[in-house]
Amino acid sequence: MINQKIVDTVEKLQTASRNMPKVWDGRSSILEMKAGGSTQWRQMEWMGFYFEFLCETHFDDIIDMPGKKYRNTEFDAFREIS
Repeated sequence: MINQKIVDTVEKLQTASRNMPKVWDGRSSILEMKAGGSTQWRQMEWMGFYFEFLCETHFDDIIDMPGKKYRNTEFDAFREIS
């Protein structure tokens, strides 16, 4: 059986993700990252950094970003599990 805390976290993430844009325009996404204070807005790989920016913005109260670090391994996000 799945831990109830994990189920609750997944439900919160699903609800919060509904407010995330489904279609991304490169120029407006980069400008949004710049205005939002992201240090990665100049990166050529803007799509990955934009997704990370959206997660940090929309999931702020749900998961910890960045996640925990175990020795040399750092996870992008953490709540009950990485």
